[in-house]
Amino acid sequence: LLPVPLADDQGVVLELAAFGDFDPWQWQILEALPSLLIPRMDVLLRTQKTLSLLAQTREQAQALAESQFQLQARQNELEATQAWYRDIIESAPDGMLLLDHLGLIVQSNARLEKMFGYSLGELLGVNLNRLIPAITSENYSSLLDGYLDEFIEFTGSERYTSDLIGVGKEGGTFPVELGL
Repeated sequence: LLPVPLADDQGVVLELAAFGDFDPWQWQILEALPSLLIPRMDVLLRTQKTLSLLAQTREQAQALAESQFQLQARQNELEATQAWYRDIIESAPDGMLLLDHLGLIVQSNARLEKMFGYSLGELLGVNLNRLIPAITSENYSSLLDGYLDEFIEFTGSERYTSDLIGVGKEGGTFPVELGL
C-alpha cells in the first residue's frame, strides 16, 4: 500500500502487488511514483470539481431563463391589462381618474384634464383635494373606509355620487359630480 497525499486534505492509496520482492530499481520507481501522480491527481480532482460546478451553473442558468420567461409573460399580461384599463378610462364620455390609497391621481383621461384646465399628464401624482378641495386627505380615507360602506349597506348599490365644487388650474370653480 502506497499512500499518495493530495491537495485539500485528500489523498489516495495505491495498492500494488508483486510476484516477488522489489529490487532497488523498483523501489526507486515506487518512491518517485507519488511525485509523478500528485500533480496529475490534483488536476483530475480540479477537473471533476469544475465539471460539477459547470453542471450546476447550467442548471441555474436554465432555471433563471425559465423564470425570466415566466416573468416576461406576467409583465406582458400586466401591460395588456393596464392598456385595457387605460383604453376604458380614455374612451369614457366623462372625465375620469384613478386614485391610489392616498388620494393621489395615478391616471386621468383627456376629458378630465381639459375640464380642469391641465395639460396631458400634468395631473399625475396630484392630490385629489387640489381639484376638489372639499375632499381632504383625512376625509378621503374615511370616505373610502366608512361612508362608502355605509352607503352600500343603505342603498344596496355600489355607486356613490356626490355633488361637489371643482377648482380648475386657473382657480375657477364649477360643479362636479364625484362617483365612486
